[in-house]
Amino acid sequence: MKFLIIFTALLWFSGPTLTWVYALENNLEDITEEEILLEDIEAMPSIYEDDGRPTDPNANYRFGEDLSELENGDTDDELLDNQYQEAQNIFGQIEQLDYVSAYGKQKKGKTDFILRTQAQRVTTTDPFWAIIPKGKIIYALDEEGNASKQSKHLITARDINAKVQVKSSDVAAAYIFDKHNATKYLINLSDIIPIQKDLDLLPRPTNLVSYAPPQQDSSIDYDLKLFAAINFGVETISPYYIGEIFNDSNVDSCYGNKLDLKTFLRWSVPVEFGINLNFQRSYMNLQLENYPTIVWQSVFLGPALRFPLYLGEKFIWRGEISYQHALSYGLTDYRYQYTFSGNALQFDLEISYHRYILGASYRLSTLSLRQTLPNEIPSDRNTIGELGLFIGYGLDFKI
Repeated sequence: MKFLIIFTALLWFSGPTLTWVYALENNLEDITEEEILLEDIEAMPSIYEDDGRPTDPNANYRFGEDLSELENGDTDDELLDNQYQEAQNIFGQIEQLDYVSAYGKQKKGKTDFILRTQAQRVTTTDPFWAIIPKGKIIYALDEEGNASKQSKHLITARDINAKVQVKSSDVAAAYIFDKHNATKYLINLSDIIPIQKDLDLLPRPTNLVSYAPPQQDSSIDYDLKLFAAINFGVETISPYYIGEIFNDSNVDSCYGNKLDLKTFLRWSVPVEFGINLNFQRSYMNLQLENYPTIVWQSVFLGPALRFPLYLGEKFIWRGEISYQHALSYGLTDYRYQYTFSGNALQFDLEISYHRYILGASYRLSTLSLRQTLPNEIPSDRNTIGELGLFIGYGLDFKI
């Protein structure tokens, strides 16, 4: 079949060249291209007569062509080169047909062609992080940085994260870094799980803040953290009860000043517990001629509870509740001394900027007269309301 295809293809050439192509097909594997051009050209018959005319009467050569130009061999060599190249193309097409025929005869799921690849040598990589699973063998390196089967080896008891590096070597192994950033161990490359690309996907913090270790040997903080504040305020007082004592219902005005001293315990809970001590000095003007001005002084002490309402970047709003007991409550009209006993409930609303405090307070006091008056009063026990504004200064400290 192959010979028939070759024979049919060669019929396309002229008669004189058919014999040359057939000889070329038989000896193509044994001789080189230069040997074909030298030996076969000499064996081919001339395509010209002795007088220089072409042997083929259908050729497009004129009888007046210069014989020296045709017999010097240049034109014949060029023609043979073209014919040799065409023959090579035909042989290539025939071989391709044989390849397609062989490929078509193969069975489904089977191939006669094997892809051969050459193993690539592992290049040195940058250090990267990897997971060493449990139960893997790690070989210790000697002083020269080499390891063998006789070297000391360890078996991982759990999964560990390690910094490793693959160096250019014929051995597929990874070197493990110790805490001093030096290679100390060796492990098979197939026994590690790289996680460096996963770590690269994690966000990186813009600022790194380092905190100094606490200057103590125990995890218990024995320092007592406190907050102290001193507030000074002015207030207006409901004077009706005092007017009843002095038999004057037309009270002109009642005002006073107050000094608060507060201390709170700071801890992990936002609600702070403390104590409140305040001093008060008040004045009241009566319409009576015999009592121009009445002055009283009081001292209150009691527990307090402070809690945040709003925590801003610059300002902090807080609320405070305190229950107070009157340690001293006295009143004088510059002739007689009157004493009272009682308790009070105080509400504070304050706003702080750094250490400075501004706020308002309301206190409701329940008083009882301890002595008998010459005049009768509706009740010896009554309440007094006080509303005021204050400014203060706070400080954090430890003891």
